[in-house]
Amino acid sequence: MGKVMTRQDLAWLAYKATLKFNHRCSVNLDLQDRTFIHPLSRHRAVVRPTATRALGSGGDLGAGFRVFLQYPHDPRSFVRSGGGRT
Repeated sequence: MGKVMTRQDLAWLAYKATLKFNHRCSVNLDLQDRTFIHPLSRHRAVVRPTATRALGSGGDLGAGFRVFLQYPHDPRSFVRSGGGRT
C-alpha cells in the first residue's frame, strides 16, 4: 500500500498589535486567519488577547485566552450555499 499525499494550499494572514497603557501595563492582540486558496474556503480563524503587567523583579505576568473558529480540513467538504457534503 503506497503513501497518499494531499496538497492543500493556504493563505495565512496575521495581525499583531500592542496597546501600552503605561510602562508596566499593556494589552497584546493576535489575530490570524487561514484560508484555502483553491477552492477559496476558510480553514481557521484565531483571536488571542493577552493583558500583561511588568513586575519589579524584571519579569512579567500575563493572562489571556484564545478563541478558535475551526472549519473542515477538506476545502471541498462544505457547500457554502447552505451546508451539506458535496
